[in-house]
Order: sequence, then C-alpha cells, then structure tokens
Amino acid sequence: MTHVIDSEFYKHVYATQEMRDVFDPQKRLQRWLDIQAALTSMQARMGLIPQEDADEIAKCCELNQLEFLPNSHNFCGSDQLLSSLLDAVKTACGNSAADYVSSGVCAQDIQDTATVLEIKDAYMIILRDLLKIESILIPMIEEYKSQPMAGRTHKQHGPPITIGFKFAGWTAEIRREIERMKDMHKRIFCGALHGVSGTMLEGGAKAYELYEALMGQLGLNVTPAGLGSARDNIGEFQVIVGMIAGSVGRIVNEIYELSGSELSELHEPLSKTYVGSSAMPHKRNAEVCAFAVAQCRIVQQNTALGLQSMTGEHERDARALNLDLHNLPETCVIMARALAATIQTLDGIDIFEKNITRNLDALDGMLFSEALMFHLAPKIGKQTAHDIILFACKEAHDTQTPIKNVLLAHPEILNVATEADFDEVMVYGKHIGKCVEQSDDVVRISKEASVNDHHFLQA
Repeated sequence: MTHVIDSEFYKHVYATQEMRDVFDPQKRLQRWLDIQAALTSMQARMGLIPQEDADEIAKCCELNQLEFLPNSHNFCGSDQLLSSLLDAVKTACGNSAADYVSSGVCAQDIQDTATVLEIKDAYMIILRDLLKIESILIPMIEEYKSQPMAGRTHKQHGPPITIGFKFAGWTAEIRREIERMKDMHKRIFCGALHGVSGTMLEGGAKAYELYEALMGQLGLNVTPAGLGSARDNIGEFQVIVGMIAGSVGRIVNEIYELSGSELSELHEPLSKTYVGSSAMPHKRNAEVCAFAVAQCRIVQQNTALGLQSMTGEHERDARALNLDLHNLPETCVIMARALAATIQTLDGIDIFEKNITRNLDALDGMLFSEALMFHLAPKIGKQTAHDIILFACKEAHDTQTPIKNVLLAHPEILNVATEADFDEVMVYGKHIGKCVEQSDDVVRISKEASVNDHHFLQA
C-alpha cells in the first residue's frame, strides 16, 4: 500500500515536489550527518578534539560514501537508524577519529535538531506561498472594491457587499496568518545539544559555549533549558499550520461554492484541455478547489496529533517523538499542495461579472428590504414599515412579483412613496456600507505590515 503523497497517480495532486524534497528520507539522513560534522568541527575549533580527527569525520559524513543500508528490516526506530548510520561513519573513519563520533551528543539531540531544520525549510515555503496569495489578492481588491455583489448569510441573500470586499476579507485573514508565522519564528527554531537527560553533562565545561556555537552555525536559536519531552515548539507549528489550512480552506471552499451552475460567479481557471466528465461534456467541476478543501481538512485534523505530541513523560518519551515521523511530513507536504492550488486558482480566477449582477437581481428587489424599511420608517414608523415589508416580501416570493410592485399596490404606501422614490433607493451601490473603506484599510495594513516580511524568508 502506498500513501497518497507517494502514489504514482496522486502524488502530484496531494504534494509538491519542493516540499517532498524537504522531508526526503535520504535528505533526513544527510541532515543527521551534517549536524554530526558541524558538531565535531566546533569541538575541534574549541580544542575539545583534534582537528585532523574532525576533518576525517566531516569527510566521512557524506551519505553516498557510506556503506549503509537504510532499508534494513532490523531498524525498529529512528534511534536505531541513527545509531547504525553513525556506526557506518565510525567504520569509514580511522580508529582515532571514530572515537569522537557522537561524542558529547545523544541521538535525540541530532534528531530534534534535524527536525527543526526540516520545519524551518517547510516554514519558508509556507510563508512564501502565503505572501504570494496576498500579493495576488491585493490588486483584485483594488480593481473590484466598488463593484456590488450579493452578500450572503446562512445561504440567503443579505445586504450587498462588493466583490473586492470579499477579497479583502480573505486578504486580511491571510495577513493575520502571515503575522502569526512571523511571531512564532522566535520560538520554534531552537536546536538541541543537552544530552540524555537534558543536563548538558556530556558537553563538559564548555557545554554552553559549544551549544551556542553549533546552533549559530546551523542558523538556529538556543533554548535556556533542554527540550527533552517538551514539544511545544512542534505543537505551536502544527497549530499555526492548521489555522493556515483553515484560512486557505475557506478561500478555496468559497470559490468552489460560487462556481456552481446556479451561481457561477467565480471559478478556478480551466485549461483548454480540461475534461469535467467522461459522460457529461458540459461539466465544469472545480476540481482543484475540491482537492484543496480536502487537503486543508487533513491538515486541520493533523493538528490534534501535533498537540498530542506535547504530552510526554519525564525527560524523554519516544511515544511523543514518534508522532513527528508521521505527522510533520504529511502535514507540511499536503499543506504545500493546498497553497499551490490556491495560488493557481487565484492567479487565473474567472470572475463572471454579468452573473454577479444577475444574482443581485434574483430576489426581484427583496435584497433592498432593509433599505426600504429605513426609507419608509420616518413616514409610517419603523415597526409598521417592517411589518408591511415583511408581508410584501412573502407575497413577492410566493407570486414571483417584484417587491416594488407589491409595495406600490399596498394602500398604506400609496400616499407616502412613489415608484421614483423606490427607484432612487433601490441602487446597489448606495447600500454597500463601508466596503470600499474597509477594502482600502486591508490593503494599507497589509502593505505596512509587509515591510519586514523578507527578514523571515532568510535562512
């Protein structure tokens, strides 16, 4: 059985190659070796081991030069896999250098640090794609911020909004996710060099100095106490990615909903070779959005596993650590595909303005019920106006008659309003509230907040 992200037929649908490469098994092994090589280099620089032995170890920390079979059935855990990998390094080194392999470090230190480096690479991809989504949406806001469309609450028409206002809501949410990503940057990228129980005993007198130097070389931060069973950094990353899945999922789900035959207001771009159905040639299924919605739901469900990994016992608990092996790669790989799908969809989105206008008129003017009530209230009282319009809406709905005609036939309306009065009220652009102003605010805030975005995309 093959996982969907590795399936020959579906891996391009559920994964991006870029993110798959981050969690490539061979690359993970090489990360472990790179950390070992960096550690011995620092130890030599600080006079803890001979330089020639450090050089020999570094030379041997190349996966393609080792006699190592990572698919051996003897491995039942990542600790054993790492131990066997380091044994291969010892075999490749001379006797003197072999004594310093894994000196001053435990297996979990190397594994946890490598995991954080994987998360950092994944973080860069996710943040980059969020910024791309925002950059696509902002011009769409500016172009459509004044164009009315039906506002919808509980699947029913409400007061009109604008197309750009809908895009602004998406953009504001994406910017909040970007800011959450930026905020957690200072907490989650901490490596480990604390030893078996987290006491740094193995590092000796220069343990702190060695830890800071190694993390500096790896581009990671230090933590004041050993992580051990503490997985809050992993949990936070999973939660934020789960929230991103919620925000992205809302966008693609909305496009999916608005692409249906009855509404047909927005649609993902379709290629010239697109085939929606082998049986029904007319079909225009929003398949990219449909897959993206499903992908976001998987990522959201994985958030629970990320939080469960935080519940470890004592100073080390493999039960929690082993969740990362499944959860982090799947979450990041599927999230990357959902982001790529969203970028593809927004970058070429079809906006059917005629259909948007048609749908505004679908209720034959009942969408203006609130505006008409406030127009009549000063003349006949708000409650009376409400009751008259309520019954007028019911009649208009049942008889499929424009509400304006129903109201003009009502005896209490004849002396207080004319058709011209109603025509003046029933203009969509007069009832969009502060859609334009809010849209402008979203664009302004996004641009102001983006001035330091580039800092968080640097390794």
